[in-house]
Amino acid sequence: MIRAEEDKPGRLKVVVSLEKPPVAVAYDVFAQSGNQRSKIGSVNIRPGGQTQWHIEGDFDLGQADKVDIELVPSMETALHSVDVFDYWGESMLFMDVPVKRLATTTTQTTP
Repeated sequence: MIRAEEDKPGRLKVVVSLEKPPVAVAYDVFAQSGNQRSKIGSVNIRPGGQTQWHIEGDFDLGQADKVDIELVPSMETALHSVDVFDYWGESMLFMDVPVKRLATTTTQTTP
């Protein structure tokens, strides 16, 4: 499961939930909207494990209400894990992930 939330202006939080993958995974997580593409963070999990990663990074959503999230295999991420020795070598692309936006508040002033 993939979720995306505006953490604060200019920041995007991506939640990656994985449950019992048959092989280890080690991914860099990228967000893309229009011409903008940014690495948000990295995730890894051993085979049969279960986890939920909350990662955040700089990403200006502008007016976008959806983003594409791509999980790209990462040897560097695997090497920084103590229990991932080999990992799934295919990318996963989640298109048009809805973004939960910050609530905007307006204040009314009277002259």
